[in-house]
Amino acid sequence: MNDDSRLIAALEHANYKMTLVQQQKNLRLKFTNDSLYAHNGGIFTVSPALMSMVDLLIRQNQTDTILLDDKNIPIKIKDLKDFQDDIMSVYGEATNDYHIAWEALRKARTVEAVIKA
Repeated sequence: MNDDSRLIAALEHANYKMTLVQQQKNLRLKFTNDSLYAHNGGIFTVSPALMSMVDLLIRQNQTDTILLDDKNIPIKIKDLKDFQDDIMSVYGEATNDYHIAWEALRKARTVEAVIKA
């Protein structure tokens, strides 16, 4: 392998790594956006913490509550069970889509495959 071919290989690898890192960032951003849930004028980022809090309130026989949304605005949740069902669905779909895309990206071995993933 001569110097030119090693330089080309090194540049191709650097381009691959840079593209891979950018695509990983894009996937994380997409997951964050897919995890947003709008309710009663508020925006909530659905997370395990939010799901646990809602579950705890339901286990304490509460049917409604006030939760702070992402902008710390108090939002009335009139039906906690419906809210829980909705956020569980949002989280499940977002994490499933994220996993599928991440696995496709993980298996990509060329810049072209990374961009398509």
